[in-house]
Amino acid sequence: MKKFKSYFLLLFEGLRTFAKASKWGTFILVILVPIEALVPTGIIFSIQKVTTELTKGSAFSMSWGIFWAVLLLISNIIPPATTAISGYLTDVLIANINQKLIEKSSEIKNLEVFEDAEFYNDVETVRSELSWRPVNLIVFTLSNVRYIISLLSLLILLFNYTWWLPLAIIIVLVPQSLIHYRIQQEAFETLVTRRPEARKMNHLLEIALNRDYAKEARLFNVFNFLKKRYWTLFYSVHKEENRVRLRQFGIALAFIIVSSLVSAFSFIYLIFQVRSGTLSIGIIVGFASSLVAAISASNGLVEESDLLYDTLMWLEKYLKLMKRSFDKSGNIKISEINQIKLENIMFFYPNEKRASLCGISLEIKKGEKIAIVGQNGSGKSTLLKLLADLFVPTKGKILINNVDLREIKQELYWEKVAPVFQDFSKFKFSIGDSISFGKMGEVEKALDFSGLAEFTSEIQLGKEFAGTDLSGGQWQKLAIARAFYKENVELYLFDEANSALDVQSEKQLYRKLMELASGKTVIWITHRMTSVKLADKVLYLKNGRVLGFDSHENLLKNNDYASLYQEQFDD
Repeated sequence: MKKFKSYFLLLFEGLRTFAKASKWGTFILVILVPIEALVPTGIIFSIQKVTTELTKGSAFSMSWGIFWAVLLLISNIIPPATTAISGYLTDVLIANINQKLIEKSSEIKNLEVFEDAEFYNDVETVRSELSWRPVNLIVFTLSNVRYIISLLSLLILLFNYTWWLPLAIIIVLVPQSLIHYRIQQEAFETLVTRRPEARKMNHLLEIALNRDYAKEARLFNVFNFLKKRYWTLFYSVHKEENRVRLRQFGIALAFIIVSSLVSAFSFIYLIFQVRSGTLSIGIIVGFASSLVAAISASNGLVEESDLLYDTLMWLEKYLKLMKRSFDKSGNIKISEINQIKLENIMFFYPNEKRASLCGISLEIKKGEKIAIVGQNGSGKSTLLKLLADLFVPTKGKILINNVDLREIKQELYWEKVAPVFQDFSKFKFSIGDSISFGKMGEVEKALDFSGLAEFTSEIQLGKEFAGTDLSGGQWQKLAIARAFYKENVELYLFDEANSALDVQSEKQLYRKLMELASGKTVIWITHRMTSVKLADKVLYLKNGRVLGFDSHENLLKNNDYASLYQEQFDD
């Protein structure tokens, strides 16, 4: 009973969700759907009356014939109307849900939530099924409303023939529905728990079909591997789902047999009543039609409510995401960044036992140019993410102007920060929008500054949008242009911003960067040790710890640093 209550609460939330999408559309459907659901019962009743009147030779049969024709016309007119309105409602609903998801995503200030496997699975479930779940929500909800109204009206009609048959149908229908809902919930939970394997399957298909993998997929001949791995994952994912399907079939078959036996017994009973003269031949026609329609409606209700329940499970995850509250930023306002101070910073990624950063303490003054070096896995990128306020330290504090970064209003801090990440995003808008995101400004100046002077802001990016694709170095230059375009920047954070650039482009980048960032704080991660000479100080990290933080010349006295520096030139 608790599950049944949960079902109706979710159904109510579903109705509220698409009522918000379009009030007038919902209002029209509220009128049309019940009429559409009652028409079949009216048609059966009118046929019964026509048959009865004809056997009596009554002239009133013509009136019932006209009534039947009117109902038939209505039954043909309403479905196209409800289809058109529900189609419009679906489009608006999907747009509203997408907008709400974008708004909700903007509330996520700490990226650590994406490291949570359960949260990520929920987000992926909502995102990956977003294109069709809202459609199902409307289609199956309307179908269930039709079936419920139609079934109730048919049961009332059957009650006129024999009181115990409608009761028998309800007795069969209720447990069947409850068992199906439980199995469907189990099926949905199985689907969700198998979500990581399903993502792996999609990734295999992406490797086979996506042009980003096309070169290496062919040169390394990965297709046999892809096929074998796909089937292995397929059998793993669908083994449990097939077990659930077999259970559904077995239970449905048992209830169908029971309901068929009850129906057959009822039909035989009425035949004897007609033969004895107690009932007319019209009653048999009406009863047979009503019985077939009622059984069809009850089976349809179980199947459609089954599918609706599956969609409501998705809606539950969507609503859970919408209701989830995320860490709020502070309220202290800043207008500039004069000092950055790290006090004994320690950071663990979720479910990781080894600290990515351990005991980091240092101070950076406004206008200083800081290069960060170290082997892979030393914590360089993690430190930059903490400085960008995308992650919160597990222990310790980051102070901005002697104020804890967690107490500063995050949006105002981000306005002062311009990043270029190693895994930069490829926004496939026009070049202008990929840099400015709709803000007015001199995009061409940023393009020229980053070495993309040959491109204009109107050029569409992305082959899938009939646009232009860029080379790896050009995409990185575009990411750099975004950072250069941003106004009122106090802190530049570059994570391997030169990794895809040629030597000449790298030299131009650092030369222009130093010109642009005069009086600004610049922190960059680099594996090319030539750029460290431009830095006021070099931060040398190893295994998440600081092994040195001084000028390049002074750090050369450190054997580890000197060895790291010399390695590039020895090669």
